[in-house]
Amino acid sequence: MNLPVLPAEQESDDSITLDQPLFVLLSKIYLHGIIALLVLYVLIAAVGSILPYFDFIANPPARVVLAVFSILLLPPLIGIVIRFVILPMVEKHSTWSRFSNWDERLFSEVIRAKESAQIVLVDWPTDRLRTMGVLTRSFVDESTGEHLAAVYVLSTSTTRHGYVHVCRLREVTQTNMTLKQWQLFQVTLGAFGPKSVQTRDMDAEG
Repeated sequence: MNLPVLPAEQESDDSITLDQPLFVLLSKIYLHGIIALLVLYVLIAAVGSILPYFDFIANPPARVVLAVFSILLLPPLIGIVIRFVILPMVEKHSTWSRFSNWDERLFSEVIRAKESAQIVLVDWPTDRLRTMGVLTRSFVDESTGEHLAAVYVLSTSTTRHGYVHVCRLREVTQTNMTLKQWQLFQVTLGAFGPKSVQTRDMDAEG
């Protein structure tokens, strides 16, 4: 069953301009600061964990520099060896060949999921309230012939925790909201999102 897809709203340019509200500018500055602190914390923790391996170097600053370079250079070097040396050797054996392109299959699935994601509204928990979620699939109830929909609904502000809500497809309202806009809307508790959203009822016969 092919479901109609609304054209996704073009994502607006979120670059900082002088005519933006002050709280938006401050929020972005605060968010960038938090991200920088998290990256710095992870880097310091990683350096501290491998620093003892360079005790043979008498100069402490040199030990820190080598530890930092090891963290930055070792992962890509190991990845190059695995991708261009080990995996080609594995592909020659039919038993292991199906595992060789797991990374390509993973990224293709992620891209496909993002491109096909449909952000929808569901009249739940009452007909006066609307819950936003992601339409993951639709199917037919063989006993009744009704078209059903599986909608992923978040249980927290993070998009990693939620549950699947199954309802009638005719109770689902499609939107033109993009996956990125939906994620930002959820993470910011509804503070950031598109200024307008286009909606359309799902057509079970489409």
